[in-house]
Amino acid sequence: MQVCLIYVGGNDDKEAKALAEHMRGNQQASLTVLRLIAMSHPDESTVWSQSQTVDMNRYEEKPRDKSVTYIDMMVADGRETSKILHSVAYDYDLFLVGRSSGIGTAVTKGLGDWMEFEELGVIGDLLASEYYPSRASVLIVQQQE
Repeated sequence: MQVCLIYVGGNDDKEAKALAEHMRGNQQASLTVLRLIAMSHPDESTVWSQSQTVDMNRYEEKPRDKSVTYIDMMVADGRETSKILHSVAYDYDLFLVGRSSGIGTAVTKGLGDWMEFEELGVIGDLLASEYYPSRASVLIVQQQE
C-alpha cells in the first residue's frame, strides 16, 4: 500500500504524522512524507520549517529505511499546492492529512474559496473532491482537544 502524508505543520498534521509512524511498522506499507512549505512568506516558511524539521527528524534517522520517502516542496499559493496534489493523484492508495493542515497559510491561499465540506479542512476537501482525479482513500485526522 502506498501512503502519502501531506504535512504542512500544526497540531492536526502532527497527529496525522503519529498515525503514519504506526504504519511504518507494516511491511506492506510504503510511506511518502510530502512536506509543503510556503515560499511567499520567508519568515513563515522558516518557522514552519524549523518546527517541521524537529517533528520529522525521526523519519530521517533511519537512512537505510526504504519504506519512507521524504519530499519537500516549496509552494507559492493554493494553486501550486493543487497542482502538486493533482500530479501525485494516482501515485498513492491512501492520503493522510491533518484537518487544519495549511489553514491560514500561503500553502492553501485561495483554496478555501472552493471548499465544499469545511469539516474536511482545505486540503482534505480538495483530496475528497469529485474533481480530484484520484480514487485513493483520504483519512482526515484531527487532534483531540
